[in-house]
Amino acid sequence: MIGIGLELRLEPRLKLRLVPNTKPLRIKNPLISKNAIDRLSEFPDRNMSISDIRNTEGRIDKELVEAYLLSKWSRRNAWDMFLDAPLIVHADAAILLSNYYDAVVGIQTAGTAYSEIFRLMGFSEAKVDYSHYKKKMSAPQEMDKDQVEMLRVKRHVLLVDIDFVTGETVRKVYTYLTNLGINVEGIYFGISVMPANPELLKWNKGHSLVVLQSSEPYAKGLIPRKLEIYAPNSSIENNEQTANWIAMRVAEYLIKKRERSELQE
Repeated sequence: MIGIGLELRLEPRLKLRLVPNTKPLRIKNPLISKNAIDRLSEFPDRNMSISDIRNTEGRIDKELVEAYLLSKWSRRNAWDMFLDAPLIVHADAAILLSNYYDAVVGIQTAGTAYSEIFRLMGFSEAKVDYSHYKKKMSAPQEMDKDQVEMLRVKRHVLLVDIDFVTGETVRKVYTYLTNLGINVEGIYFGISVMPANPELLKWNKGHSLVVLQSSEPYAKGLIPRKLEIYAPNSSIENNEQTANWIAMRVAEYLIKKRERSELQE
């Protein structure tokens, strides 16, 4: 479906959790993000420009790239509730997924923490309010007509949520959107560890993006068969060279995005 190419390689196994668990979810926060929060405090009003991502030697610094993304992210004051992978990983995943998808729909409210990152990276973003597990809603709230019309003309739409418990939220939102004539083909989960009992599944694991290869969620009817399942690679900061490479690619993408914007003005 998506041409990630050499970015992906088959890894033994990662955990996806399918059965609800009453224990509260605790995620391990990335050190890159923690250090970036500290460095962001060095800037007046925690406001950074893209020119601030270079260190004193003029080199792109991964923690400064992370700090820049944090400075533009509305959830930065609650970053530890949402990140088990650095924002540079989510941003790089958005770059890869932009090779196929052309719009995202964030499932409110937690899912919009991640769809916002996709918007920062150039995606068209819409939002849908629905939660089976936490809000006990019976159906998605009706979307704004302008958002619906925007999504109808998109070729490949990606759902974005925080995690996967029973799959009910994903199934209801998918059905709601497809009934509106919107072509939804994937779901991106913002955290790599889901809040339920562990079940080992095979993933195709790239530098910043993991793609589910197992048929288990589809066979059990938890996720619609048409949806490709993605998540961030939270192990990225264990490899400093790869983390630096991802930060470089994100920085170059953001710089080019700014240059295109300036040309259009």
